[in-house]
Amino acid sequence: MDTLILPQVNSDCRQLFLDEAASRYSNDRMVLALDGAGWHRSYTLKLPHNLRLFEAATLLTRAQSCREYWDELREKSFHNRVSIALIHLKITRKQQCAT
Repeated sequence: MDTLILPQVNSDCRQLFLDEAASRYSNDRMVLALDGAGWHRSYTLKLPHNLRLFEAATLLTRAQSCREYWDELREKSFHNRVSIALIHLKITRKQQCAT
């Protein structure tokens, strides 16, 4: 994970970050997941040859739904347990979905 401390959150600073990351890992191919922030959607960005962008907003929305489901299942069905066998997890999940 790389970070840069920059003076602003805008397309120009985003370009600086992309260029810096690409140069640090010039022999690698990278995929950068975007979370939907407005400055991620700039049409002026010039992608380095070894970097691709992936809009993860819809994927993150689905992941959040799964996380909420798992949190509820864990809280209601698996509280105060240290270890659970996989088969027990499957049975309990099936029972919870049936209710």
